[in-house]
Amino acid sequence: MATLRTMAQRVRSVPAENLHLTLRFLGEVNEAVVPDIVEAMRHSVAALPPHTVLCRGVGCFHRGRRGSVVWAGLERTQRLAATILALNRHLSAAGLAPGPKAWAPHVTLARCRGVEPEALSTFLKAWSEQSFGPVPVEDVRLVRSKLHAAGALHEVVERVVLAGKRVDRGG
Repeated sequence: MATLRTMAQRVRSVPAENLHLTLRFLGEVNEAVVPDIVEAMRHSVAALPPHTVLCRGVGCFHRGRRGSVVWAGLERTQRLAATILALNRHLSAAGLAPGPKAWAPHVTLARCRGVEPEALSTFLKAWSEQSFGPVPVEDVRLVRSKLHAAGALHEVVERVVLAGKRVDRGG
């Protein structure tokens, strides 16, 4: 992260408490649909035991004038792919539009603006194969993100353990 931060004054790293694996970005969602989303989550992980995935390499979502989002990738295991496929299938059945076909499960590390494309490319190449180690996967959370000038605020709306059991609202 220090290398990334030195590239520009306008790099904001994600606070440790906001780091999370993103399996599917939903965007703006009507509150009335939340119970259907939670049910889709529950069905998607009903038979999935807790496991780990390897966090490896970095990439970037370029958002034009809004800057770039730098992320760490996740090992593409059959278990993770099956979970994402099931989640997308259940969310589609609940009436949510399909997610992007090229979606990459990831952990957002930083948001940046004003970084020279060449410097960002050099950073991405240097860290493209870096292993950040195993990440435990024990539950799936529906997270509401609100973007502010100081960064994103995340609120856990619902948490479902991998056995498919509804655990609690929040934390």
